[in-house]
Amino acid sequence: MLNCADTSTPYYAEVVSVLKSIFGLSSFRQNQLEVINAILDGKNVFVVTPTGGEKSLCCQLLAVCKNDRTQ
Repeated sequence: MLNCADTSTPYYAEVVSVLKSIFGLSSFRQNQLEVINAILDGKNVFVVTPTGGEKSLCCQLLAVCKNDRTQ
């Protein structure tokens, strides 16, 4: 299994900055960083977690990051 919880990616600082400044959170929940890194690496991702597992944050955070890149 590929470990995508890599903090040395070129976009890690941006992702953490958005997490803190926009969403007011200090850390990711389990598997969120892996999902975000995989998507930013261009991989297809299928996520199954229970309700309240914070799947939405992955999509919302990526939308903010990608929006900044396209302006």
